[in-house]
Amino acid sequence: MGRYPHLVLHRRRWMVRLIVPADVRSVIGQSVFKISTSETDEHRAVSKAGVIIAGLKERIRVARATLRKPIETQAEGLAATYQARQTADPSSAEPFILSEVIAFVLEQQGHAWADYGRHVRDAGYDAYAGLRSLPNGDAATRTLDAITGQATPFLKYLDDWKPHAGLKPRPLDQAIATLKEFAGAMKQPIERLEAKHVQAWIDGLINPAGETGLSAATVGRKLSTLFHKYGDVFWADSCGRDKVVSF
Repeated sequence: MGRYPHLVLHRRRWMVRLIVPADVRSVIGQSVFKISTSETDEHRAVSKAGVIIAGLKERIRVARATLRKPIETQAEGLAATYQARQTADPSSAEPFILSEVIAFVLEQQGHAWADYGRHVRDAGYDAYAGLRSLPNGDAATRTLDAITGQATPFLKYLDDWKPHAGLKPRPLDQAIATLKEFAGAMKQPIERLEAKHVQAWIDGLINPAGETGLSAATVGRKLSTLFHKYGDVFWADSCGRDKVVSF
């Protein structure tokens, strides 16, 4: 291995060697990229390696895009269109929600327009209340809010938060696991989190059905991750939000 990352000497010539991430190996069809720079001089090889590595990373990015679920891709497309309408002509944004976004949400939840229409009438012609009153209405409204930017997924800022966490690798891994555990259990956007959600999660940790609960010290560590690490450090300091979400 030379002094430069991903550059190795093979038969007197320098070549780029880059590990293919496990999640895209099935798409790319190999586990390691090996591409020669055709240079025997390390410094000349470095100038070529940068372009090669950039191209390989683009292949990885494209491969990841092909793996994304069509539903997720559709939702992101609707979100982008909605934001564009909000910017260019806000008066067209609300009709777009009713005609396109709600139609998408209903389809994903397996509801017919006729059923939705009855719920809207029963809710006093409140389109949003009608959606919430449907079976799995909470899931439907979460999707609607995510597309229109009215709700922030709990883990949305996770990747941006990691460098600001101030944690060593092992504690950081524990913190990430806790955040994902909470998000999976509560399934609530940041704006809708309340004390009752945190309490329900704590109760499940202390008195899980048919299992031995966690110790008070472990539960306290998990709560510290939610409040004093992910909450206070990122939402207030790094993200610059107007207020820290209060549980």
